[in-house]
Amino acid sequence: MGFIDWSIIRDAAIILIPVLIAILLIWKFVVPKRPSLGIGMAIGAGLLGAFFLNRRLKKAFGVEKKLAEHNEMMAKFKEKQKQRFEAVMANKKVIDELEKQKKKLEKKGEKYATEVSLLKKEISDRSQLNKKILEDSEEFLDSLEERRSSIKDLLERYETETGTTVTYEPEPEIPNLGSQDKPDIEVDGFRLLEG
Repeated sequence: MGFIDWSIIRDAAIILIPVLIAILLIWKFVVPKRPSLGIGMAIGAGLLGAFFLNRRLKKAFGVEKKLAEHNEMMAKFKEKQKQRFEAVMANKKVIDELEKQKKKLEKKGEKYATEVSLLKKEISDRSQLNKKILEDSEEFLDSLEERRSSIKDLLERYETETGTTVTYEPEPEIPNLGSQDKPDIEVDGFRLLEG
């Protein structure tokens, strides 16, 4: 069964109970003496209660919608990070192999100078590709920080307006879990992890 937010139910009850009491009192005392006025007052009280209840629920569910969007965005980001990690690791393995070949050919002398220069060019191209993959990640992380701060502001505003507390915890930092055969790659403070 899903999570029930009791603060929303409490807020709805705080609005609905007085409205229902007012409607019952109008129905009991005003409608018998002046039916048209009593029915009009009862409808007016009901509409007023519905308006305030709708406004309160929109605030509460607006916060939940923002959090759901943020969680969905984080899931997509983690999937992209996994793909980036795989691409960077594959590229790193190729770079390591090219480095080994380059060292072997350099030992053999000037005979393989053309091949060595081609290997150097390939290594630099692959290194640039790794940097580009990581820069795309950095741009996304900057936009993510902006969204996190806007979500925190929204939650703080909701808490001050309603007097309820909403817990939002940013994702914890992930420790370096790299091993010898699969090290974590960290560039400019961003770490790619295998998911």
